[in-house]
Amino acid sequence: MSSKDKPGVTPPPIAAAAKQRTIVAPWKCTEEFQHACHLIFGKNATSNQRRMGLSMIRIWKLRRGSLCPAAALATAVIVRAQLNDKKGDLNLEKIYAHAIMRFFNFMSSTVQGHNWSSMYDKAQELGLPSFVVDIRHKCSHGTEMPPVDLLRTAADICLQWLHQNYWLPLKDTLCDLESAKLESKENIKFRQKMAHQLSAFDLALECQIKSAHSLKAIKKIKPKEFNKIRAYLSKNKLKTPTEILDMVINKLNELFKRASTVKNLPDVYVAEILRMKYFMGVGLNIEDNEEQIIAVTERLFSLIAVHGFTENIFVALVQLTENVHEPDERRLGARYWALKMIETFAMISRIKRMFKEEQDKNDKLKPVDFSSLNRHILPKTIRTLIAHSGVDLSLTLMFGSSRKSPRAVLFDHEFFLKRLSYLSSFSAPILKALIPLAETPFDVDPMEQFDELYYPKVPPFTDLGIWTLEKDNNWSNCALGVLPSIVEKK
Repeated sequence: MSSKDKPGVTPPPIAAAAKQRTIVAPWKCTEEFQHACHLIFGKNATSNQRRMGLSMIRIWKLRRGSLCPAAALATAVIVRAQLNDKKGDLNLEKIYAHAIMRFFNFMSSTVQGHNWSSMYDKAQELGLPSFVVDIRHKCSHGTEMPPVDLLRTAADICLQWLHQNYWLPLKDTLCDLESAKLESKENIKFRQKMAHQLSAFDLALECQIKSAHSLKAIKKIKPKEFNKIRAYLSKNKLKTPTEILDMVINKLNELFKRASTVKNLPDVYVAEILRMKYFMGVGLNIEDNEEQIIAVTERLFSLIAVHGFTENIFVALVQLTENVHEPDERRLGARYWALKMIETFAMISRIKRMFKEEQDKNDKLKPVDFSSLNRHILPKTIRTLIAHSGVDLSLTLMFGSSRKSPRAVLFDHEFFLKRLSYLSSFSAPILKALIPLAETPFDVDPMEQFDELYYPKVPPFTDLGIWTLEKDNNWSNCALGVLPSIVEKK
């Protein structure tokens, strides 16, 4: 065997081309890839461990199909042949011959060109010894199979080549991709700016609700974030949390106007708003200051409406209440804001109906732009309609429809029906409040269905036999022979 035939002499193409690029891999993380590598190539790897490694590669094949890396599939055919060898299979020549042919076919598929005269060129380009091509030809077209010892040696060399030129380089350079890296530069920049502003809004909101208007008071309730708040005040030449709240709304408005190149803008918008910690729980600790909460958050909801994201925010809040993996505090917070938004939806529906009735009586009435509800100063007609609608302005978020998304699907029957399978004590009040706003009445009152689904009535047991009725609502504490009582409505 000449020096040029020795494996590893020619620089391997995989290791040489180790530039960073993003790939969709069949393994879920680098740890899974490294574990498979250890199972197959570990110094003291047992046959059972190598079989586990093959099982992982089979899973990769199922995940990615024909896009599974050729080197991983080539590794599997060689290792499978070696495991059959250890079992003492009588058809070793055929098993090894088939494995070596498939190995070369897998690896040559990664190189351009398919004619026979270029197979040695392919081997040279891959860094494979040329005798592997000879053995491949002999196995495929020869009248006699090469000796099993030679096939066994060739299989060992092929596996070593795979280990050195594929598994080890990838193991050393592979890294998990952070989701942020999948975003475009414009998206990342926009999201970071929005997160910065909403973080300031969240802190200022807490200070405002807790009546911390001076730097001394702010430092007392938010010692860890004090420097952040002070820096925002200083940079923007502000003095109070109230001014921060107004400044954030103005900056967000300007930010959205320049966001034409941002992809999936509604998703980014929603995700960052729901990431605010104090905002998501502010409605849970209210006593007599809900008027203040509404007053300081109203402009945020108006901004959401102006840019046409009201429906996105509402659906996200509903889905959050349905998510069993979310903490109860966030689910309750999402329920609070969803119900407050429904109150506004009901108000808009009511004043639209009132205006329509007036229009039917007087066709000279000028049309009303209900998106004007998003303005700080309301038109006279809108003010009159609200005054006669019985709405408590101090407890109702004032925002209107948007010209960018004039029709909402929130009141379609389909929206209600989709929510039934996720029904919980967190989402049920939202759906109940939405039912009267449906575009067309339901044939059967879904409110009764909700009660039956989520609050089933305890049947009138007359004889429980060996069973007893227990009032403890915790299922995990219910012993054998005890029936838990109905879960109380929240």
